[in-house]
Amino acid sequence: MTSLGQTLAKNINDQGKIKRVIATKTSVQPLVTLTLTNVDLANMPKIIQTRDVSGDSIWGTAVWGTDDWDGTYTYGMVVQEIINPNKVWRTYLTSLENAYWTDTVNTTATVTAGSDIDFTSGEEYHTNALTTSATNLVDATLTIGPTQITNISNLSFYLSADGGSTYEAITINTVHNFTATGTSLKLKVVASGNATISIRNTNNIVKGWSISYT
Repeated sequence: MTSLGQTLAKNINDQGKIKRVIATKTSVQPLVTLTLTNVDLANMPKIIQTRDVSGDSIWGTAVWGTDDWDGTYTYGMVVQEIINPNKVWRTYLTSLENAYWTDTVNTTATVTAGSDIDFTSGEEYHTNALTTSATNLVDATLTIGPTQITNISNLSFYLSADGGSTYEAITINTVHNFTATGTSLKLKVVASGNATISIRNTNNIVKGWSISYT
């Protein structure tokens, strides 16, 4: 059965290129117009989120006829689905800078938008969930070029298949078979000394990380 997320992703993808996406508040009032070309949307991770707005609009707690859309919300966004084409999560565009991917509660390393992740001894980088798998994850491979990392010997990498309850040490660019299985993939990086992971190169092009899984 095709999921809502897969249907939405298919509808806005035109052979890997976004031609034009228009979101409207009414049938005659364009709200957003976005035109992009040469964007490999087909292979980018997609996050489908929803929000309960029952307490924020005229159909909720406000007086009928009074606009209660003041830009604030009672409830936060809830992730319904994460789509990784071919079961590969990739850091296309600004994925690592995206507010969703980085777990800001548990991350102590310094994430500089458009640049680097900088570590000192004892600091950690955590992601939020990178998958919403319907079945238990069996294995995963973190692929990252060693040239993207300064002082790679000071970093240890971990993956979790159960949403962060159990992290297992991994070797980059090597398949890891999970001992503790689950349906939610997360990444953790721990520093034993100063180190830097480059997000972009000198030409401001995002360097590709990927995590493939089965």
